[in-house]
Amino acid sequence: MGKSGRGDELTPGEARRLALAAQGLIRPHGPATAGARAIRNLFDLVGVVQIDSVNVLARAHYLPGFSRFGPYPTDALDSHVHTDRKAFKYWAHEASLVPVQWQPLFRWRAERALAGEGIWPGIARFARDRPGYLRDVLAQVTQRGPLAASDLAPPAAEVLPGVGTGGPAGPAGGGGPAVPAAPRTSWWGWVEAGALTKVRVRGWPAPAYVLPGTPVPRGARVRALLSPFDPLVWERSRTRRLFGMDLVLEIYTPAPKRRFGYYVLPFLLDEELVARVDLKADRRARVLRVPAAWDEATETGRGSPPAETAAALATELRTLARWLELDGIEVEPRGSLAGALARELGSRSVSGTSSERSAV
Repeated sequence: MGKSGRGDELTPGEARRLALAAQGLIRPHGPATAGARAIRNLFDLVGVVQIDSVNVLARAHYLPGFSRFGPYPTDALDSHVHTDRKAFKYWAHEASLVPVQWQPLFRWRAERALAGEGIWPGIARFARDRPGYLRDVLAQVTQRGPLAASDLAPPAAEVLPGVGTGGPAGPAGGGGPAVPAAPRTSWWGWVEAGALTKVRVRGWPAPAYVLPGTPVPRGARVRALLSPFDPLVWERSRTRRLFGMDLVLEIYTPAPKRRFGYYVLPFLLDEELVARVDLKADRRARVLRVPAAWDEATETGRGSPPAETAAALATELRTLARWLELDGIEVEPRGSLAGALARELGSRSVSGTSSERSAV
């Protein structure tokens, strides 16, 4: 395992640094790291990238790349999926982009779906009621090439991803060896075979697992805004164990009942989630709006808003605004970090040359 000096025990800080390193967040940012190679690295690091239709800031699948590499051309991700066909849409964690070479690993789930098992019992009923539908769709794709869902008879968009035969850049012909059944090796089998090492994390009630020989980073200098669907934080109980943050998605909460905001991104500074910021890209006004900003230390009763959090967040917001091709940032007076953040942003513009538009 790592070089923590305690064999099979980790401190919470060591566990956090291992997670950050595994997720590709302890790495250089900047244009030199962006592009097609960065997108390949992204999938190598995180495996799957969640899709979500909410576009109040940016599509969810574009944000993990920004969090890890800084500003990058989003068409690099589009090309990776739609032109190079290196990823396809599948219900993995949720609706996600999945590396195409993983497609055989999900075939057991597709077979269960067709058998009426798992989370898609309706697919089996559909297959019985319309037995020729899937064969016809596959024949059309084979003859005509990649097709949009609108080119096919409904309900292609709902059915095909569930059986692993469709989606953006779906693998032509399925490719690869068949994997006909659910995992043939149990979780404990991986541990017994030495492919995973069981460890204790101080203060955690349950064990954790790491790849053997993984070094524990000595430190983490990180500054990143994370999508609420980022793979680092999408499993909420794990986020709570690693960072002590109860991350709640309030998109579907009625506005008067929201505590933090509609589309709230946690802000990662070094090894901690230090703030939450509600963001909206007002594309018509070309402004990045901040309806609320919250300092985590203040909200948990551990102190007053630290100036360094506001300064670091302001820097990251300027970078985000430039990436989204927005000209200004406006901060509304809601949240324990809003005042300090507005003062930081008022000192310079997105371009770094003139006064920011900040309201408090």
